Amino acid sequence: MADLTNVRIVLVEPLYSGNVGSVCRAMANMGLCELTLVAPQIVDGWEEGKKLAVHATDVLDARREVATLAEAIGDCVVVAGATARLGLYRQHVRTPREVAPELVKAAGDARIALVFGREDKGLFNEESACART
Repeated sequence: MADLTNVRIVLVEPLYSGNVGSVCRAMANMGLCELTLVAPQIVDGWEEGKKLAVHATDVLDARREVATLAEAIGDCVVVAGATARLGLYRQHVRTPREVAPELVKAAGDARIALVFGREDKGLFNEESACART
């Protein structure tokens, strides 16, 4: 099994604690523990997040909060941004299945970040441009 201790999950401006808690639960199920929130805009407090994290409240409690995406990914060698959008500025997009082997291999030697955008707007073009794989 791959060592995923070098994998950081980054959520940009999350709005709902329940979504963050669900991410924590998924992370714990996959053996991930490093969560960074960029400028969180949590509108509903943290109670729902704690409920949905279930047995991953340790991941939620250990989260790091930073002001900018640059701060969140500054020490990462590989950065993969997730997007559902296609178009002119996303010509380099690859599917998770295509990029996963490269990410797992890179995580064996260096810190990597998987970046997810806002619930309502996703990643902006300049944020997507920060991806480096």
